[in-house]
Amino acid sequence: MTIRGKVLALFFLFAVAPLLALGVFSYVRSVGALQELVRTQTTLIASRAAAELAARYASEQANLGLLADNVETERVLRAGASGVGAARAKAQPYLLDVWREIGRDFNWASVRDSAGVEVLRLGTAVGDADPLRGFIETREVREPRTGRLLGTVQVALRLDSLLPRAALDARLGRRGSALVIDRAGDSVLFEARGENMPVDGTSREVLAAWRRWSAGATSRGDTTGSFTAGDSVTTAIAGVVNMAGPGFSIISLAALDEFSPAFVRIGRASLFMVVVVALAAAIAFFLALWRVTRSLSVLTLAATEVGRGNLRPALPAVGNDEVGVLTREFGRMTARVQTMMTEIEHSRQLAAVGEFASDISHEIRNPLTAIKLNLQKVERAATQRQMPEELVRAVELSLRGVERLDRVVRGVLRLGRGRSVERNPVSLTEALDAALDSARPELERRAITVARTTGGPDAVVAGDRALLEGVFVNLVTNAADAMPHGGTLSVALEADDATGWARVRIEDDGPGVAEADRARIFSPFHTTKPDGTGLGLSLAQRTVEELNGRILVTTRRDGATGAAFVVELPT
Repeated sequence: MTIRGKVLALFFLFAVAPLLALGVFSYVRSVGALQELVRTQTTLIASRAAAELAARYASEQANLGLLADNVETERVLRAGASGVGAARAKAQPYLLDVWREIGRDFNWASVRDSAGVEVLRLGTAVGDADPLRGFIETREVREPRTGRLLGTVQVALRLDSLLPRAALDARLGRRGSALVIDRAGDSVLFEARGENMPVDGTSREVLAAWRRWSAGATSRGDTTGSFTAGDSVTTAIAGVVNMAGPGFSIISLAALDEFSPAFVRIGRASLFMVVVVALAAAIAFFLALWRVTRSLSVLTLAATEVGRGNLRPALPAVGNDEVGVLTREFGRMTARVQTMMTEIEHSRQLAAVGEFASDISHEIRNPLTAIKLNLQKVERAATQRQMPEELVRAVELSLRGVERLDRVVRGVLRLGRGRSVERNPVSLTEALDAALDSARPELERRAITVARTTGGPDAVVAGDRALLEGVFVNLVTNAADAMPHGGTLSVALEADDATGWARVRIEDDGPGVAEADRARIFSPFHTTKPDGTGLGLSLAQRTVEELNGRILVTTRRDGATGAAFVVELPT
């Protein structure tokens, strides 16, 4: 049985169960939406009340500052036991004027010296039995210059002035309630209950739920949230705000069953709509299934092709559904496999280069050393004018050729082992001149003309001059090999101070590089010459990349036949 048949059978077999599940889900979601709505609104009401309470508290703190931070209060506290009476008599008119302005916010105010002895009192304390007697706030008074403690000013805040009654009366629904709890004393300071609210605002369930929420909020660092409380009759959702100053918790309660009937009706209507939509969905499902399974068939054939070694199989059109994502990722997977295989092949070639270099370096460098020593003797003889002048230049070029061969051997070893290059200031103009000078006999032998152009000032890069000369000699030699019967070698140096890059462009009049060879031209052992080793361009690429540059093969600027190699290096 095909996948298409199995999916269709499962769809029709289990159509009823998903339909019922969808109806239940819709109902549960409607109830959840109701709870979220009530939770959001109660939290908003509590937040507004907390904001107004915080503004009033800040105003009363400012009024407390008027009593504590003034010259008259400091004079009374500096007077000491012997002069307090006279100081109080002088300060009392000003303090009484202040008290007349701010006394509505406080039950009383007490000025006490550093020993805690009361030296001045404003207002009258309300009895301890009064639930709105307020609570004590203390402000220290210090010597402005020395910071010495002179005393304190204590005030008893009036809760009936501090609490925003209008904001606390703005409850959600007719049965909504509001609570103000003092967290320090774990007591209810204020309660406003809605009509016929069965959940007592001061009941054990609400306070227990608030304590659990507050403990979790403290550990998380939350100041705003909600919790659920209730009894066997009513479930209430509470929005709560924990205030930093004063240490109050503002709670707004709403009865959930006051709003649930409308949501139940909506849930039933949604269930009916689900049945209608399911019939339409069945038809759409069949059509979509046909399209999806057709794409899966094509994708299955593509997987078979990959298993046979074809990493470029035909894939179905990429869409926005799951099959489209699978198709897109399948294409990415095959591309990554191709990249990994290329990297593995490159690593294998580098390992072969390292082994090859280790085997031949000893055999090559020993005779090179002997040739170099003998040529150096001839050079010393040349400097003593013991040989014709025309041979002196030939000896110098031979020594430079031996040094180049020694650098090539060291470069091949570096290609296999991945060693870093030294970095010193190198003039690209001087490195190019030296490379052209080394290759000049070969260029002259092939009747090749050098066209040298320089755009802008000389460019200085950080690198190894000997290795850079080897890169340019390699590129010039390759260009000469592409023109065995003569031609023009174009060498251009461009320095761009704005971008901080220098470019060396070497162009020839040869047949050019085929498009199929460009992707592999820098791979070790890849060569188009009958007697080539395929290591020169690999070594040149490794050197340029180690200097944070890059080397490219492209076409000539004028569009003529030939190849162009561009070396880009940061100045």
